[in-house]
Amino acid sequence: MPAKDDGDNNSVGSGTSDMTGLETDVLAIATNLVKEKLQSAREKDKEKFHRAVQRFKDKRRVLKKALKDNQEENGRLIAEREEAKQALELERQNSHKMLASQRRAL
Repeated sequence: MPAKDDGDNNSVGSGTSDMTGLETDVLAIATNLVKEKLQSAREKDKEKFHRAVQRFKDKRRVLKKALKDNQEENGRLIAEREEAKQALELERQNSHKMLASQRRAL
């Protein structure tokens, strides 16, 4: 353990305040470097997060459009199916009428 510096230059502990000052400077520099590294890491994490959010939004937009397109296609197919059902029903009714008229003609 270093001797305590009482300010007397002739004491055994002379020069320890300089060493403490040097240590303090080194500690301050190291602390600043660590703070800069942490800040840089935070900024990188923020950038990664924002990129991930943007990718999510892009995928969501694509999926919403695909869903909308799919719903429109389903609506179109349902309408076509209903038209086909009506056409078949009309054809069935006409064929029954034709058969009935042919029976009456015989």
